[in-house]
Amino acid sequence: MATLAQLRVSDPNGRASFEIVVSESTTMFNVHRVLQFCIKPSQPDALIDSKAFTFTHVASGKEVRGPKSTQLYRGNPNAKHAAVEVGDAYTYEAAGKKTGKERYMLEVVAVGGGDDKYYVPRCVSGNINLDAVNRKLLTRRFRKTGPMAPKKPPEVWCFAGVSNAQLMASHLAAMQQSLTGF
Repeated sequence: MATLAQLRVSDPNGRASFEIVVSESTTMFNVHRVLQFCIKPSQPDALIDSKAFTFTHVASGKEVRGPKSTQLYRGNPNAKHAAVEVGDAYTYEAAGKKTGKERYMLEVVAVGGGDDKYYVPRCVSGNINLDAVNRKLLTRRFRKTGPMAPKKPPEVWCFAGVSNAQLMASHLAAMQQSLTGF
C-alpha cells in the first residue's frame, strides 16, 4: 500500500480549480505533467516536457531544488521528517514558448493510504473536463526517466453484454474517488 496525497490546485485568477491524487513518491516533474494534463488535456507530451517549471514551498519561500528528481514528500524544506503533510502548500509556475506563463497554488488537503498501481494519478474534482483528463491519466505511465509508455487499465470481470463504454465509465468513476470521501 502506498501513501497518497490529495492536492487542491487553484488558479489565482479563478479560471481553474481542481483536486488531484498522486503518490507521495511522485517526482515534482511528474506532478508538473499531471497538472499540465489537467490544465489542457489535449497538449502533446513533448510540449509539456519542454516547459520550464518551478515549485516554491509557500511557508519557507524556498524553491524546490532539483524538481525533475525530487519526490513530493521531500519538497518541504522545513519538514522534520520526509513526509507529505496536510497543509503543505506550493506555488507552481510553468512557462512555454507557445503558452506563456502559468501560475497555480497547490495545497495538500488529505493524506491517506491506497493502491497506486492503476488509478493514480487521477483528477477527483474541479471545474475542468474530468473525463478527458482521467482518460489520459488512466493510460499514462509516469516514470522518472525514459518515455511515458502507455499502460493498460485494470482488468475486470463482467457479465456478457457489457460494452466498452460501460467499462470505461466504471474506470472513470473510480478515478473520481477522493481521499476525503466527499
